[in-house]
Amino acid sequence: MKSHGVTAEADMEQAYRPIDDGVETEKVTYILPVEQHERLRQEKRRLRKAGVKVTLSDLVSQAIDVKFPPETS
Repeated sequence: MKSHGVTAEADMEQAYRPIDDGVETEKVTYILPVEQHERLRQEKRRLRKAGVKVTLSDLVSQAIDVKFPPETS
């Protein structure tokens, strides 16, 4: 199984990563619709241009609670 060029085995090796307080947390994988993923990528670019340090993972974990407005065409 490949995801963004990384094998599932490599993901399992990195399943736990240390954070600032020394507590280890489990890695969570989210499966998002393509449209939502692209909107999150655009939001990440917008925030980075504004000087905010943010990762796609940060946005994805927040997006679970965020309701996106319907797209208008």
